[in-house]
Amino acid sequence: MPSVIFETFGGPDVLQVVDTRPPRLGPGEVLVQVAASGVNYFDTLLRRNAFVGEPALPCGLGVEIAGAVVAAGKGAEPWLGRRVAAPLFAIGRSGGYASEIAVPADACVELPDGFDPAEAVALMVQGLTALHAVRAAEVAGRTVMVLAAAGGVGGLLLQLARQAGATRVIAAVGQASKLDAVRQLGADAAVTYDDLPDFHDAAEVVLDLAGGTLTATGLAALQPGGLMLCGGMGRARLPAEAFEAVMGQNQTVRGFSLLPHLSGSPGEDLRHLFRLSSGGLLSTVVDLRPGLESAQAAHADLEARRTVGKIVLLP
Repeated sequence: MPSVIFETFGGPDVLQVVDTRPPRLGPGEVLVQVAASGVNYFDTLLRRNAFVGEPALPCGLGVEIAGAVVAAGKGAEPWLGRRVAAPLFAIGRSGGYASEIAVPADACVELPDGFDPAEAVALMVQGLTALHAVRAAEVAGRTVMVLAAAGGVGGLLLQLARQAGATRVIAAVGQASKLDAVRQLGADAAVTYDDLPDFHDAAEVVLDLAGGTLTATGLAALQPGGLMLCGGMGRARLPAEAFEAVMGQNQTVRGFSLLPHLSGSPGEDLRHLFRLSSGGLLSTVVDLRPGLESAQAAHADLEARRTVGKIVLLP
């Protein structure tokens, strides 16, 4: 069974496709033939040993998959033949860069008829992140700026903020070539980071799901008394003088992490996102990468910010 692992930490070249034994199913488990597997930025952090906690080696990547159930353990037989999504991150599992994977049946969410598995993958980590971030920021009636708006999370933030009642949505991106893409997703205004000084004090809420130096860049666009929600997995970088400015303007900088919002099963929220997407009310931008061997290039492109939307491997 082909799968992607890394045995040493390093650049994208440490990823290798290896042949592993087919998983043995326990009671209540199903075997999913993977049609689509999501690539996330934190996969690159794990590969470089730059995430919270050092992963054991060898390590498999991929925490969201969709495909068809081709075998079932005792008690899970009713799932045979169903098309499902499996949010592995919600149950502390990984290894989704593979042709097949065993998962607990109760962690699966059935896909709507005709729903593309790649779209389902694009709505798992990133869809749930965007959904809960918009809820946490209470955007109704406010002007919202989304940083890294051309990314998988950013594009969903734009749309979900609008659906949650934001009065104006501003998309901020790194390259002018991405401006049209975010306008097509419904942004009222689109701006590159170089031009952000023209949007000083433009937003009541800034959604920063990227972190790094973008946090300070986006803070300059926040109005006095406004809220910046930061969910860059600990990568937000704010100099001391920025905190002084925040206090002087009665602004709030609040942290955001998805996992605490998933104390129960994310199944209902995923079904909600799938219904929105299948009904044409939520658009996903998917960058398809055929074959597990494309994982190296996918990681390289993601780290270099050459991507638009969600990268999905097609094993």
